[in-house]
Amino acid sequence: MASKFSPRMYPETEDNIRPVPPVRAEFQYNSQEEQLLPPTAPPRMDVQGQDNSSRPHQNECHCKYNRYATTKTIGQGFFELALITSNAMQLRTLLTQKQRDGIWIASLVLVCLSILAQIGLTYLLIIIGKGDIENPDKQTKLEKYNYLALFITILISIMNVIINVFMSTTSPTSYLDAHSLEILNKQA
Repeated sequence: MASKFSPRMYPETEDNIRPVPPVRAEFQYNSQEEQLLPPTAPPRMDVQGQDNSSRPHQNECHCKYNRYATTKTIGQGFFELALITSNAMQLRTLLTQKQRDGIWIASLVLVCLSILAQIGLTYLLIIIGKGDIENPDKQTKLEKYNYLALFITILISIMNVIINVFMSTTSPTSYLDAHSLEILNKQA
């Protein structure tokens, strides 16, 4: 018990009735009286014409797949144009070179093959760019063309790496004719 001099901790109530919390909402109904409904199946995505109004984001998609494929193909075509310009410069450099040995022949053959492959790839990219990817009848054919274009691009890249390795192994004096080479050797 508290002494006379200590403050009171709790106020004393006269009725000593404890407050009762309100009844929670989930316990107000009888669960055995609840009617169970069978679950509804989600709408099928493979059936045309079925109501897909429960998925509003699907009805709002305004994707233009043909526009995407065309712009991707045009971008790849511009990269191919830059590469074919580089290969034309390498071909010109090889043709002006005076010393013609085995590396020169291998470089010349690889540059010519790379240019021909790039011309074929350009034709293939035009076909892919004009194709209708949304047409199910043409999708498999366009997909095969796309894989073929990827393979040709990888092949061209490998050829150009080899060409650049061969071009870097040639000496700068190989661009001189015999008379200029004699003058250079006499000066050294």
